[in-house]
Amino acid sequence: MVSELSQDFVHQPIQGCGPMVATFAQIVDLLRCPDDAEPLRYASGDLLCPRCARRFSIYEEDLAEILPSRPHALPGTVSPQYRNAYIEAFEQNYRDDETI
Repeated sequence: MVSELSQDFVHQPIQGCGPMVATFAQIVDLLRCPDDAEPLRYASGDLLCPRCARRFSIYEEDLAEILPSRPHALPGTVSPQYRNAYIEAFEQNYRDDETI
C-alpha cells in the first residue's frame, strides 16, 4: 500500500507552485536563532535575535548565513578527518567567489 501511494505521488504533476518570496522581511516570521530558537527580527538590513542580540548578515538581499555560534557536537563515531574538516568549514566566513 505504501509503495503504491508513493508511486502515485511521484507521478502526479506539480501544482500550486507560487513565486519565490522576494525578501527576508517577508519570511522573517519563519526564521529562528540557531542558538536559542528565538524568532528573528528584520532590522537595518540584518536579521536580529532579540534574546541573544546576534546579528545575521544578509548578502545580496537573498542569502543569509544563519549558523550557530559554535559547531554542533558530533558523535564519537565520526572520523577524525570528517571532524577536522567540519570544524575548519564552520570557522570559514561567507565569501562571494564572484567578487574575489
